Amino acid sequence: MSEHEAEEPDHLGPFAKEQLFLRDLSEVYLLLDFISGRADKSLSGLRELNRVDPDTGKAAPCESPQQVIQDISEITYPPGDDKKINARRAALITSVKDKLNYLASPARGFTISFTAMFSGVATAEADGKEEGESKPSEPHFSTALAAYPNLRSQAMKFRRFYKRLPYVMFTLIGLIVVLNIVVIFLDPWAKDKARYGLDYANIFQALTAVVVPAAYGGLGTLAGVMRALNNKIRESTLAPRDFLAAQVGIGLGVAAGLIVGLLISGSDVGDKAEKTLPLAALSFLAGFGSEGFFRYIEGLLPRIFPATHERTD
Repeated sequence: MSEHEAEEPDHLGPFAKEQLFLRDLSEVYLLLDFISGRADKSLSGLRELNRVDPDTGKAAPCESPQQVIQDISEITYPPGDDKKINARRAALITSVKDKLNYLASPARGFTISFTAMFSGVATAEADGKEEGESKPSEPHFSTALAAYPNLRSQAMKFRRFYKRLPYVMFTLIGLIVVLNIVVIFLDPWAKDKARYGLDYANIFQALTAVVVPAAYGGLGTLAGVMRALNNKIRESTLAPRDFLAAQVGIGLGVAAGLIVGLLISGSDVGDKAEKTLPLAALSFLAGFGSEGFFRYIEGLLPRIFPATHERTD
C-alpha cells in the first residue's frame, strides 16, 4: 500500500504541471494581452484581488495591478520541485485567471483562444499549412495554442467553412437574379395558358411560391449568420458551438423562407407578379431572423391547436 502511495504522485505530477502551469499560465497571459489591448476594458480591476505572496504564502496588500502582473511574470515553466511553492503559485494562477475572465466579459479565455485560432493569428504553422507551405517561415510560441491545444482542428474546420460562405452567397445571388428574370418572362405566358398550350401556370406558381422564397430565405440567413459571426470575431466570443449553430441556422433560414412562400402566396396566378417583391422581402427577413420567426410560430401553436397545450385527464 505504501509503495502505491509513493508512486501515485509521480504518475499525476506531469498532468498537474501541464494543466496548472503551462495551460493556465498561457491563458493568463492571453487574457492580459486581450484586456490591455482593448480601450473599453482595463486591468485596474486586479486591485480587488486578494494578493498572496507566492513564495512565502503571506497575505500582502495589492496597491496596483502591476504587483499581480509581476507575481505572474515570476512564475516560470516547468515549475520547481518545492511542492508548497508550486501549490501557492497554482492557486495564484487560478485566482488571477478567474478575475481576468471576469474583466474580459463577455469574452473568456476559451473564446479568445478559439477566435485567435479561427482568425489565423494563433500560430504561424496553421497559416503555412493552409497556404500549401511545408514549414512556417518563423515558428513562434502561441499562448492561445498552448492554453487550448485541442481547439485547433475545430477552429481550422470552422475557418474553412466561413471562407466558403461569401462564395455561396454570390452564387445564391446569381441564382436569384436568374429566377427573377425567368419569373418576369414567364408571367405573360402563364396568363395565356390556352394560347401557348403549355402548363406555364404551374411552373410559375412553383417558382414564385417555393423556389424564389427559399432562395431569398437562404440569402437572408447567410447574411444573418455572417453578421453574427463577424460580431463574435470582433468581440472575441467565438466558440466551437457556433460552428454547428451556423450550419443549423442556414437550414432553418431556408425553411423559414419556404414556409413564408407557402403561407403567403395566393392562388390567383394573375396576381403573382405583383406579390413576388413583397413575398421575396418577407422571405429574406424570415431567413435573416429565423430564430424570431420560429418563436413566432411557436407562439401561434396554442391558438391554432389549443388541445395540445391543455392538460387532459
